[in-house]
Amino acid sequence: MKNRYLLSVILVCCSIFVFVSCKKEPHKGKYTGSFQGVYHTSANNTTTFTSYYSFQIEKSTAKEIVIEEMEHQTISTLKKQNDSIVGIIGFGNVYSPTGAKGLTMNLIKIRGISYLQGQKSYIEGTFEGDVYLETGKSYLSTGTFVLSEK
Repeated sequence: MKNRYLLSVILVCCSIFVFVSCKKEPHKGKYTGSFQGVYHTSANNTTTFTSYYSFQIEKSTAKEIVIEEMEHQTISTLKKQNDSIVGIIGFGNVYSPTGAKGLTMNLIKIRGISYLQGQKSYIEGTFEGDVYLETGKSYLSTGTFVLSEK
């Protein structure tokens, strides 16, 4: 009787360990991305921004995520290890505080994590990249992002 109880406890513990240690990959499908950041054009001039974009995760494995930014159809491959994600997301002409044409942030480096909350997948973390202005000057932009499954 004691042996059966002990065996049952061991099996339950092992099952919980296996369940917790198995990392869930972000689901393939449509995501909304929210990016909040800042860049400084001088010591006295700081611009903050929030931007939203649509994404599609085309492929999601234990080692990589292939993601497409839908408006400009740029495809990027991010590296994945456990729940950590790093890489570069490509964009085209994505940030304009005044609505002017020619302002572009082409690439951003991201570092983040993926997780499931309920039935939805999320990727969140930090980013950095250059903001290019019409004047030809560029400024380092940094911030945070959240990609949430639709």
